[in-house]
Parts: sequence; C-alpha cells; structure tokens
Amino acid sequence: MKGLRLFPCFRVLHKNSNWEGGYRVPALVRWPGAIKPGTQINDITSLEDLMPTLMAAAGEPDIKAKLLAGHTVGDQTHKVHVDGYNLMPALQEKGEWPRHEFFHWSDSGSLVGLRYDRWKIVFQEQRAHGFDVWQEPMVTLRMPKLFDLRADPFERADHESIGYSKWRVEHAYAILPAVGYVSQHLGTHADFPPRQKAGTFGLDQVLQKLQEGGEK
Repeated sequence: MKGLRLFPCFRVLHKNSNWEGGYRVPALVRWPGAIKPGTQINDITSLEDLMPTLMAAAGEPDIKAKLLAGHTVGDQTHKVHVDGYNLMPALQEKGEWPRHEFFHWSDSGSLVGLRYDRWKIVFQEQRAHGFDVWQEPMVTLRMPKLFDLRADPFERADHESIGYSKWRVEHAYAILPAVGYVSQHLGTHADFPPRQKAGTFGLDQVLQKLQEGGEK
C-alpha cells in the first residue's frame, strides 16, 4: 500500500477507471548523444509509441507505413495498423510532437474518456473507490464531463468548484474536437477490425458461448 501514497491527490489510483490516476505515469529516458540531459516534456505519449520510436532509432523510421501496406519479414507478411507514433524527431528537437490524443479504454472494451492536449473528456465515470472499482459498473454520462488538466490535474473541479457547471458550458467548444478524434480512430477499424473481444468479469460471455454451443 505504500505505493498508493506517492500520488495521494489523484482522484482514483486504481486501474479500471476513467481517472488519470489509473493511466498516467511519468517516464524517464536516457540516451547520451541523442537527447539533451535535463529535457522536460509535458506532451502526451503512450507505450504504443515505443515500437515505432525504437524501430526508428534502429534505422527503420517508416515501419508504421510499411505495416499498413503489408510488410514482409522473413517468410511472413504482416499487414496491421499501429496506433503508436514515432517520437524520434521530436525527442531530438527536429520536429513537432506528433501525439496530441490518448484514448482511455476500459478493460471491458468501452471508450470511457479521451484526452487531447490539455483537455480531458469523460464519457463513462467510475464512481467507486479503492478495490470496489473492480466490482462496481461504469456510469455512462448523458453529457460528458470536461477537465482542464493543466489547471486541474487531479480532476476535482466537478466536486470542489462551485462554478464548474457554468465553466463546462462556457468551454463546451473543447468537447467538439473529440468527435473528430474518435471518428478518425474508429475509422481505422473498418480495414483493421479488432482481433479479440475484451473479456469481462461477468458471466455474459460464458453464457453466450454456452448458448452458441447448444445451437450447434
């Protein structure tokens, strides 16, 4: 439990939630001769970016485009969509930071939130605390919540600010770009559909399999 005290201000620290404490971690990179010591980056990145970035560092900067078209390695051809970005040019201060968005997916495969730049949009909310997050369902919001993570990194404004409702309406314009980000991301599923359905802790999928087996 000592680890939970490192970031005591995050709203929820457990995974299986929509809150930053379940997703957000700092990262340290050391690369003498390539990245300047003391460099601080406040932009968004993801573990998805490691593969294209490390491939670029190894001399293959176009692996993402090659895999989209179909790339042969040895006797196998791989045609897949890679969600990650090549961060090499930005890390070496030779280009702009490529990633502006991060999708918050739940372990059951639901899109519960989206972050782009400084804005965080919540579509489904986990209202339980502690280990109860693994027991209680997500609550689908009729109107998404909005947070400015630069001003409110711990996502507390909706409870602790007396003017949150007015502020959210006045900043509703920040929610609109979410439509573009989500549409673009889901559009890739047409040519590259998900290969596996997310599992659940319930019996729904088990009962479905039993029913399908009985019908055969």
